[in-house]
Amino acid sequence: MIYEYIMTRNQVSLPSNPDQAFTLLAKPAPLQTRAFELLEIDLP
Repeated sequence: MIYEYIMTRNQVSLPSNPDQAFTLLAKPAPLQTRAFELLEIDLP
């Protein structure tokens, strides 16, 4: 599964066009990235 180790996967819509949604993937902070490295987990 490609989204197994992504921090969050958010479904977002804008107030100007609430019927259209898109997926926004969060990027980990540097400290979170280091923690994943120490746990030997590869982020996509």
